[in-house]
Amino acid sequence: MSNGSAWICGVGMVTAVGGHAAQTASSVRAGISAYEESAVHNKRFEPMTMALVPDDILPELQADLPGIDSLTARQTRMLRLAQLALEDALDGLPEGYDQPLPLCFVGPEPMPGRPQIVDGKFLTLFEKLTGSQFDRGSSKLSNTCLLYTSPSPRDAT
Repeated sequence: MSNGSAWICGVGMVTAVGGHAAQTASSVRAGISAYEESAVHNKRFEPMTMALVPDDILPELQADLPGIDSLTARQTRMLRLAQLALEDALDGLPEGYDQPLPLCFVGPEPMPGRPQIVDGKFLTLFEKLTGSQFDRGSSKLSNTCLLYTSPSPRDAT
């Protein structure tokens, strides 16, 4: 990738207003908001206003996935969210593409005194869960994003 360009095969997201990128974009354009009073309370025990992704749209995790029992509840939810978003993103992948995928994975910022959500262990479990292989050499893990540079599959010969 000497020219500094990147090929984006697809975008995946799961939000409170859409289970995939196209639905989210349509909802945002239509001015739809999912903010509402939640069951989560702040330090003054007042309900917080949040926009949460509904649990019923998320896939179930494989209970027998090795290492799943070592995750926090937050990491488990993030795996479920990420699985749905990856399926959305892979819809744009060319037929028959079988090389490791470079990945830009945006996760939550770390919270003081709590485990980092997206780390090497998380990504290993994510690969096992989805059956995907990520190109770790082309990816860099930061607190909130895996940044990548990779040649386009169109350039592969």
